[in-house]
Amino acid sequence: MPAVQCLSFYAYLGPRRTKVPIPPLLNEVPSDWVEMKWLLAEVMAVVHASHGITVADISLERHRRGKFTLRFSGHGYSIQPLRYQRYYEAFFKVIYTPKTGDVEVRRASFSWNLNAVAQEFYAMEKGIQYREPPLIPREHRQSILESPKSLLRLEPTGSRYADYTRKLQNLYNKFSEAEETPMSYLREPKIMYYEH
Repeated sequence: MPAVQCLSFYAYLGPRRTKVPIPPLLNEVPSDWVEMKWLLAEVMAVVHASHGITVADISLERHRRGKFTLRFSGHGYSIQPLRYQRYYEAFFKVIYTPKTGDVEVRRASFSWNLNAVAQEFYAMEKGIQYREPPLIPREHRQSILESPKSLLRLEPTGSRYADYTRKLQNLYNKFSEAEETPMSYLREPKIMYYEH
């Protein structure tokens, strides 16, 4: 049976950016941006009522249970639990309007598992539609469009037939190409003795 996940909101308040937990505890991740924005409005209403702040940084964090480890305690080793761990799921810069209860999200960053919520945020709030990355990277686009055969020469496996004319180059070549003796034998001694 999987463990029940617990998510909570935290507000960073004051000049020292004190981390304060905010009441709505969640058992599941919000499924879309509308639900996330509704939760942010609820969080900012609590922050405004308790601290009188209309601009705050809000984080959504996932709690994970700690692990058990062997620790030395007094007379011997015992199994003791480590502290719970928290992982950031999202981080917001939020402006709250108390008269209307509206929330404006200036900035937002999401973890990888909230990618669908992030795409909805960018589409609804910022007006940026998701675009798939190009097949050919920008830095290679001009050179590849000029000569498409250069794609075959980028990797040796891309050539049609094997090229046996190239000389094998060893990465760690201990011998110089000019002489057959190892480089370590060609060193001069550090101390020189002269006869009088």
